Amino acid sequence: MSRLLLFGIILLITFVIWIAKQMAGPVSGSERLQQTSFKDQTQRSMESTARGINWLDKQWEEAKKNRHSSESDSMDELEESLYKQVAMEVASKTMQTAIAAKAFSEADGDEKKATARYIKLRVAQLRKEFEDKMA
Repeated sequence: MSRLLLFGIILLITFVIWIAKQMAGPVSGSERLQQTSFKDQTQRSMESTARGINWLDKQWEEAKKNRHSSESDSMDELEESLYKQVAMEVASKTMQTAIAAKAFSEADGDEKKATARYIKLRVAQLRKEFEDKMA
């Protein structure tokens, strides 16, 4: 339906341009304007419109590519931010008690492994909280 409407608008604009050229020809004395046919004017208008539509399609595709790349960039920034936050929790010994207990249990009492496990669990929790807020 929208393509049919676009086609109708193009024809209307073409007709207006053709009429203007027909009227301007005698006034300006331009033989070229007087000899412009509606068919020629329609063809030029359609070609111009096709070039415009192709340009818009290219711009749309480029915008989609840029959006996807910026989304992955922002996820990298998000992940970096989450790891920084959790690293500060670990360094300041303000870890979430329940997650720290789970990590310690899964690491069979090995503190280094427990710290690494805590970081993974806490980042996953923060990421989920962020995604829930964004939904």
